[in-house]
Amino acid sequence: MAKWLCTCGTVLRLSGLIPNPTEWLLVADTVFDEFHGRATADDVYAAAQHALRCPSCDRLYVFWSGLAQPPTVYARETEPVTEVDRTMHPPRAPVSD
Repeated sequence: MAKWLCTCGTVLRLSGLIPNPTEWLLVADTVFDEFHGRATADDVYAAAQHALRCPSCDRLYVFWSGLAQPPTVYARETEPVTEVDRTMHPPRAPVSD
């Protein structure tokens, strides 16, 4: 399967160990909510966007358009976030059945 050379020089692979320690699966909250009470691991896996996280520099390679298309690369900010404005992201209300 495919492998990528990160900007920092680390080789990232989509094949090898299962589970893959560098592969992440991203599921939008709206998609996840559709699975409430009826999803299997295969369902969630099929709906997920694949991403690779470089263990050396923390860059994320996100395959928004599927694995056949080039990934979008995200790099860590150089300045740390010192404070989070909690008013922008209030806690979610519990879901009632």
